[in-house]
Formats: sequence, structure tokens, C-alpha cells
Amino acid sequence: MTIVHLVNRVSRITVNDSRIVVRNPEVSLLSESRFDKDRDGIVDQSEAVAIYLTAGESNLAGNALCMVDDKVLKAKASDDSRVPVIGFADANTLKDRTTGVLTEGLIAPTKDKNLVPNLPVFLSASTPGNVTPDLPSLPGQYIQKVGMAKTSSTMLIEIEEAVLIS
Repeated sequence: MTIVHLVNRVSRITVNDSRIVVRNPEVSLLSESRFDKDRDGIVDQSEAVAIYLTAGESNLAGNALCMVDDKVLKAKASDDSRVPVIGFADANTLKDRTTGVLTEGLIAPTKDKNLVPNLPVFLSASTPGNVTPDLPSLPGQYIQKVGMAKTSSTMLIEIEEAVLIS
């Protein structure tokens, strides 16, 4: 499933004069943004992009999210039903509430503060919603790059296809 397909299925995307509105700056984002407005090829912190979906469970700001039965849940690389990642929660959200799902931009992902600057970040196989600098390695797990670390606690979202380890 790709973001393009999700956008076609989403009934509520908040758009204002070609700007995507990001509801909550808890992950160090500005309240409104444009796609790559400085045209440098990177969607920077001030240019974050979000879509709005219903949470299927409570989520923390920065959780990696997947889509299950038209709701977003915490993604996990060791659970077939919890891949692929489609984005990251923009705020703490309760079950059955609307949540912003960040698909581009600079974020502080949940929990892991051991990211290595300029190296890839992957979906965690051990903790739902978390990311890690370590590749999952067991058969039946998925490898999905979700970003590139900028500091030990921030990453630029770069979601790639999930690949099953056989």
C-alpha cells in the first residue's frame, strides 16, 4: 500500500490555500507548512506534510503508524498485519480520535534517542510504534527504512517499501 492509495481513500485531509495544516507542534513542527517551499529538494521541519486519519488505538507523538481496517495503529516489523509504515503520529492521540499522520518532514520519533546522524532509521521489530538504527534480522520480520537520522533524537521521514526477510 502506498501513500498515494491512502490519500485517495482518506475522507478528511485539511488543506488551506495549497498548505497542509499540521494540528500539533509536539514534534517540533510549525503549525502550517508548504511542500518544499524553498525548493531545495528536502521537506524541512517547517515544511512537514500530514494527512488526517482515525486512530485505532492510543498513540504517542512520533509513533510509527500503519493502516489496518481504515484506522491507524502502531507499526511493528515483526507483525504482518502492522506493516508497512505510512507515517508518524503528530501528537498524542486517543483511540477513535482523528490524528495527524506525518508523511514528510523532520520529527523526533518515539522512544529511540540512539539514532546515528546520517544513517538510516528502520521500523522496530520489538516495540510497536518505535524505530531503530538496527536492521531487523529474523525470518518473518520486515525491513523498512522509515527515515534518515539527523541527530541522535531526530530524523527526516523517508519511508521506503517494507521487505520481508525469508
